[in-house]
Amino acid sequence: VGGTSSALGLYQLLWDAREQGNVLMLDDCDSIFGDLEAVNILKRALDTGRTRRVSWNKESRVLAERGIDNSFDFEGGVVFVTNVDFTNEIARQTKMAPHYSALLSRSLYVDLGIHTKREVLVRIGQVMLGQLPVGQWRYLAAHETFK
Repeated sequence: VGGTSSALGLYQLLWDAREQGNVLMLDDCDSIFGDLEAVNILKRALDTGRTRRVSWNKESRVLAERGIDNSFDFEGGVVFVTNVDFTNEIARQTKMAPHYSALLSRSLYVDLGIHTKREVLVRIGQVMLGQLPVGQWRYLAAHETFK
């Protein structure tokens, strides 16, 4: 899943991936990390306890129409790729910092260290060069660049 999701949307996605062996991939779905309800749902799905029960205790016509229970045990996995710098947010003690700390305590967190514009451009160059065989590396012609 890429783009955006509401807390209810995340609940539905977790329902769909609830069985053991399934993995929900959230790629650049950063809106989830700014929504306290969504983060709390994600924390429940990633809980380290024996049972990871996720609940939606609000009236929902959408869940009823889809036949989705208001509560279920999540046995799947979740991978999220995000541009949110959790370490920085925690260090700055933002409103979401305690929730990010809890989320990270339940996750394998890998920070790629790409935070500045220069680091982003270097990484883009690495990816671009990695897509071409070594013999085809070249500089861009002037008409191929943006100004």
